[in-house]
Amino acid sequence: MASVNKASHGANPPQGHINVAWFDAKRAKYSASSENETLRAIVREEIDALQLFYDRDVKSTAAEIARKITRPISTSPVPALGTYSDETVALITLWHVLREALVEWPSSYESDILNILSAIGQLPKSVQIHNGEATDAETGTQPLIWDTFPYFSFVWSESMPEPSTGRLSQEEYARQRVIEARLKATRVLH
Repeated sequence: MASVNKASHGANPPQGHINVAWFDAKRAKYSASSENETLRAIVREEIDALQLFYDRDVKSTAAEIARKITRPISTSPVPALGTYSDETVALITLWHVLREALVEWPSSYESDILNILSAIGQLPKSVQIHNGEATDAETGTQPLIWDTFPYFSFVWSESMPEPSTGRLSQEEYARQRVIEARLKATRVLH
């Protein structure tokens, strides 16, 4: 079981610092995107779990953090948002937060975040998204489960600007391509 705490790095914990404002900004950004209190609570709980990982104030395995970060979506019904995509909004928000952590945090955290994603993919099939209420768009009957990383590829590709847009430096673009290769190697991206 992969550990995601300071002890997992021995004498060499990840280098770099993430200001607590990063977490506050994500809570504000994603909470403000909805007036639905259920969705806002889900987002806050997911980001709290990610902050717990970052703070490393308790010894946690990747599997424990994966359970904590997915619990709000796994145990809640689909929030009634009044859109055609209610069952995917919370999930896509989680993927955006994890994607942003991968590309915005110092690279020394990549392996730990990839371990968490890998552990999400290993959650038991009985742990379904929105208690099994969220279903596969193609079949409309199969509950969405974590091991397929539903919509993660969509989130990754829609958030990956080309360097010619000027939104990323060549270095940032190259780093994201390396992360993308690692996501494919760990079967998070298909």
